Amino acid sequence: YNTMLLPRLALFSGRPAPATSLQPLRWRGRAVSRRRELLRPQQQRSLALPGRIPPPLKSKGLPSTNTGKRERRLAEKTRWDPNSPLDRGPFSESFYKRHNSTILQPQFSGREAWVGLLGLSTLNILVLNLWNPEGFDDDAKTDRINNRKQQEWMSKHFTTNITNTFEGRVWTLATASISHQDFMHFAGNIFALWIFGFPTYRVIGTGAFYGLYLAGGVACSATHVVHNYLMGRTASPLSQDEIAWIEQNYERLQSNDMPMPRAFEERLATADRPSLGASGSVMALAAVSAALFPLDKVQPNPFRSGLIIPLPSAVLLFVISDLVGITQQGSPVDHAGHLGGLAMGIIYVTAAWYSKAGSFRILHSHPTGGQLPLLFRIRQWRQGNNPWKS
Repeated sequence: YNTMLLPRLALFSGRPAPATSLQPLRWRGRAVSRRRELLRPQQQRSLALPGRIPPPLKSKGLPSTNTGKRERRLAEKTRWDPNSPLDRGPFSESFYKRHNSTILQPQFSGREAWVGLLGLSTLNILVLNLWNPEGFDDDAKTDRINNRKQQEWMSKHFTTNITNTFEGRVWTLATASISHQDFMHFAGNIFALWIFGFPTYRVIGTGAFYGLYLAGGVACSATHVVHNYLMGRTASPLSQDEIAWIEQNYERLQSNDMPMPRAFEERLATADRPSLGASGSVMALAAVSAALFPLDKVQPNPFRSGLIIPLPSAVLLFVISDLVGITQQGSPVDHAGHLGGLAMGIIYVTAAWYSKAGSFRILHSHPTGGQLPLLFRIRQWRQGNNPWKS
């Protein structure tokens, strides 16, 4: 077949036909026809295998396929410009200090990360407005308390607890991760989402990032449900009337140094507590960020330049805080859910890295001997070469 075709291709290309051979070239176990050598560069690129030209043909001096649209697009995605806000991300100088030696080769552009995180933030804003349709001032808060029908509907579909789960509303395990009732709670979680999410997004990509966010949220919700059950909080959730009473009288009791009525304290101790917020997803992202970028540092207070700690140390402080808080009976924070989200992040990054799933397959080009960057740095530290000194 090649013997008959080569003279015609030579006539088409204006080159003399070379000596033919019926023995095909082999590359990665696949036959590569010699007729490719006679094609013009544009035709060679159209027949090129994805990524690069086979070595036998590349050695002939043929032009590389890196000039194609796909290659230019990939080069644009992997571009890293530390002076560009589009590539650097928000808060990079005030709160988050990147270490150049730990920057894994980005596989996705800064533009994609901005669009993806803005979309996720917008979704959280929409649910926040559903909780607070009248705004956030004192009058709006009173209106929200009085609008009990809407608050009850939101509690059934955008919070997670034992009641919602066992009544069949299992979607609340996921929807609770985009739900915030208080603006300060929302602002803190979204701030942390951008801090930990932007560099991670550029490395693992859209699908893996959203999957991690969802998995962390579901793990947080499931852990909260199990913790509620183990703590004996199996009574019915607080009604909207009871919540309204707390909202109206709690500050008055606190200001007068008066205790909560004993019957009400017993009710609070046994009621099925709801949980909501993106904290579990953020903790999962924090765990992945610490594993991939162990030399990066965070500055909790930008106005005090002396307080800069490595990212893994910051995550460890979160863990200690949640372990202490989980023992406090009256804490309004879902510490158990935070730990569940963190555990999901650890499982996610470990499984994806060592199975080389998706974008993690490409990340193995990082010079760590196939180890997770965090484990690689810990091994350096144990050998006496402290990588966190600089």
